[in-house]
Amino acid sequence: MCRKSIWLLGVLAAVVVVSAGSVSAEIIATHAGTTDFYGSTPPVPPAVDYVTLNNGSIGDEGSVVLEFKADVVPDEGGATAYLWECNANNLYRIFLDANPSGPSLLKVLFHNGSGYQANWSMEFNDTADWHTVSVAWKDGSDTLITVDGVTSNVGVGSFGVATTTRHQLGGYNSPQVNFFDGQMRNVTVRDTYEIPEPGTLALLATGLIGLLCYAWRKRK
Repeated sequence: MCRKSIWLLGVLAAVVVVSAGSVSAEIIATHAGTTDFYGSTPPVPPAVDYVTLNNGSIGDEGSVVLEFKADVVPDEGGATAYLWECNANNLYRIFLDANPSGPSLLKVLFHNGSGYQANWSMEFNDTADWHTVSVAWKDGSDTLITVDGVTSNVGVGSFGVATTTRHQLGGYNSPQVNFFDGQMRNVTVRDTYEIPEPGTLALLATGLIGLLCYAWRKRK
């Protein structure tokens, strides 16, 4: 690749970064750091049974991203294990669930009060590695679910505005059920539909490498 092409890739990557930074996104709820969830109640310290985040209203556009590592997945007779839930007049939920006919499932269910707008699942049976899952939704647009860099389009949804919310991680406190057994970190809920895509990140990496190569060649 010629030096001019490498330089152009670098400039393009810079444009992508500037454009991404110009998007105004309010953080509705966040939970930084790593939390150990016990999987039942009462928990054994320092683990917890669930975490209630700062409340924030979810609108007809938004996104959530979280990282998790499961110590236990629900077996055929096991209970549902919530990762994240926002329970309001609309219901938004990411969770692990038992599957009577095979491996456990990672599920995303979004309900707008009258019907499911996202009802998605994939087989999941890993208790060794960290995983990243994100959901981006917008009224009248495609709902995008990304797990470890692989995106699924679950179709156009219709989402109303949730005026009262309770964001919870690792379980549901009323009643105290559906506890997750594992660790979670870097949970963020925003009011914007945009989530960085693997292709954009790859372009950024290529451009930065190109800029470094060009600078190194110029110094020689």
